[in-house]
Amino acid sequence: MYETFILENAQERHQADPRHFPVPCQADLDAIGPESLVQLVFVLPQETAEGCRAERMWVKVTAREEDRLGGILANEPHFIEEIKLGDPIAFEVANVADIFRGDPSYDRELMCIITRKALEQGEINWVTRGEPVNEVDSGWQLFYGDEDEEYLNDPNNAALFPLREMLRMEPLLDKVFASPSPAFAFYPEVNDFIDAQTYEALGLADLEDGE
Repeated sequence: MYETFILENAQERHQADPRHFPVPCQADLDAIGPESLVQLVFVLPQETAEGCRAERMWVKVTAREEDRLGGILANEPHFIEEIKLGDPIAFEVANVADIFRGDPSYDRELMCIITRKALEQGEINWVTRGEPVNEVDSGWQLFYGDEDEEYLNDPNNAALFPLREMLRMEPLLDKVFASPSPAFAFYPEVNDFIDAQTYEALGLADLEDGE
């Protein structure tokens, strides 16, 4: 249908990498209808000079017939020239990567501290929040999970990034950053971040140790 891009099959991507490519639950997908705002992934045939391989853009749904949908592009593409803001887009439920539920309750431009090991490994497994030190600090600190005290005491092993950049790395952190809880751990068995108190109450730490 399109010559310069294809629409990502979000369900297939999720099955291949559920941690880094979460998708809406089936109930939310079933509820999509006219006026819903959904996010699709427009995949380019090759990487651009700027390093872009795909664009995530919002589409306002105008019609649905079973799993087939039609909508209007709600973003102006940065790299794709074949379509523009307001153009009609035909797609399927399997292409839906996200559903808009309102603006986030936190500022994604605030900064956080992340260890370089977490950056290098591409995974965050332990998250804590303290008091912000200034107006641009979120208070969040992100760890791979096995950094020792000597490693953490070296300032060269830490970096500053805005929260929005961390969401690209770990999309499941969205609910973490919106939560008042001060600590979360990633638990692979449920493929999610769980606040530390719940983590202990459910005995997940014991399960992780094989007890």
